[in-house]
Amino acid sequence: MHAQRAVEIDPGDSHAHRILGCVQLYERNWDEAKFQFDTAVRQNPNNADAVAWMGELQIYLGKSHAALTACAEALRLNPRAPGWYFWIMGMAQISSGHYEEAVASLSREETYGTGSREHLIAALALAGRVSEAQEEARLFLAGNPNWRFGDLAANSPF
Repeated sequence: MHAQRAVEIDPGDSHAHRILGCVQLYERNWDEAKFQFDTAVRQNPNNADAVAWMGELQIYLGKSHAALTACAEALRLNPRAPGWYFWIMGMAQISSGHYEEAVASLSREETYGTGSREHLIAALALAGRVSEAQEEARLFLAGNPNWRFGDLAANSPF
């Protein structure tokens, strides 16, 4: 795997550890993902991307408060954060029961779109905004006509 090779070539590269952590996260190797993200942040405490990914890992570990804390820290470190930070924040907010806040995060211009729409649909429904959730689901399926629930199950680290 290229990410592992990058860490072997330069074990002091914080970004290589972050990328390897992402690979491990999506392989569902939670302990190894945590080790890589921790290493990335230890090597560079300002690596906001690694902190944000640690937030996503905390969601999957069932630690919603830690996920929210990590997301807030990533946004503090990178005030011009890319949209995926808000996607992770929205997921953390759903996990912690803050559905309206999740709707706000997932509706932001920076993150709103096909990828985050699955989570926005859930947040809207959980917030009791069923008609809006149905409309988002319609838009999502229009853009992804071959999507099946099994796709989410197969591709999500949950």
